[in-house]
Amino acid sequence: MNEQFRDKPDASPLSRYDAIGGHATQMLVAPSGSVRCVYTELLDLTKIGRLAISRGSHLEPDDAGRWFADLAPVGGPQLGPFQHRSDALKAEIDWLDTRWLAPTSA
Repeated sequence: MNEQFRDKPDASPLSRYDAIGGHATQMLVAPSGSVRCVYTELLDLTKIGRLAISRGSHLEPDDAGRWFADLAPVGGPQLGPFQHRSDALKAEIDWLDTRWLAPTSA
């Protein structure tokens, strides 16, 4: 847990998430009613129905310690290399938000 909240059990999940570099949860709702989003613990997704959770990507370092975001599980590219894991994570989420969660035009 982020050091800033270790001694603050009353801090809201939203403020904890924002403090560690989080972002708003974006959800794509299909005409069928199915919902797609990047999983976080910010929302209790069980409240919207039965869940089917699957991996969207893999973050892995190479032998030189550089980080890559492999988005093959959702049909995406490999992003990187990144010096820091946090940069790979941000690129992963940005790609998912702008491409995987983008509504398709009819």
